[in-house]
Amino acid sequence: MFKILLLPITLLLVIITTHIYALDTTEPFDIGFTDFEMIGAMGGLGLAKGEKELGWEGVVGVGLTENFSATLNYGFSSDEYFNGEGTEEFSFGIYYSAKKSGIFKLDLIGSACTGGGIDFGTEINLDFKTFGAQLTVVEGFGNIDTHKVAYSTSLEPLFYFPIAQSMELMTAIDFAFNHKPVDGERSFGIGGIKAGFNFAINDALEFLPEISFDIPQKGESFSTGFAFQFISTLPAGN
Repeated sequence: MFKILLLPITLLLVIITTHIYALDTTEPFDIGFTDFEMIGAMGGLGLAKGEKELGWEGVVGVGLTENFSATLNYGFSSDEYFNGEGTEEFSFGIYYSAKKSGIFKLDLIGSACTGGGIDFGTEINLDFKTFGAQLTVVEGFGNIDTHKVAYSTSLEPLFYFPIAQSMELMTAIDFAFNHKPVDGERSFGIGGIKAGFNFAINDALEFLPEISFDIPQKGESFSTGFAFQFISTLPAGN
């Protein structure tokens, strides 16, 4: 498993906030400012004109201790024609490796963004010789207006398979439970199925392309999306 940090949860097929999530597993950063990432995504392919979304996010990651890391993210999203002002957001994330024993690993994650959203959760990872499995559970809170707060729980089972010394295949599906639905929102939703690769180009650079397929629910149309992520890792102490 490559030494990289998950932007909490995963890429949603249609980008509904400016925080873009990459299909990835989680590891703490080396001490210091050792991680720099760039993510680009497009969602809603197959939908009508003006309903597709483009997103970009830049990430700076720092290892604070051997088990504790933090990220500072800036994200921007718009429709495919860049109409309107778009949406931009800053966010701060934390990651703590709480337990690691044999094939088992338990991590704690959390983030907060300028749009008023806060989330925290846990990741449970089982890393076998021929494959690995990870379950991410996140509780999210966000402002609807000055008197209402959205509250949701998201689940993402993820599986990864080493297929070469410097390559992994990953696949995942995400679910969400909306505990306070408003304006006709569903209380349960399925985001989509995602698949991608992690290529270690060299010791300092990784490339992660992925494709996602929306699972249509009532009133929805089928659509696809894609994303790419570059991860640059500097030696500790720089």
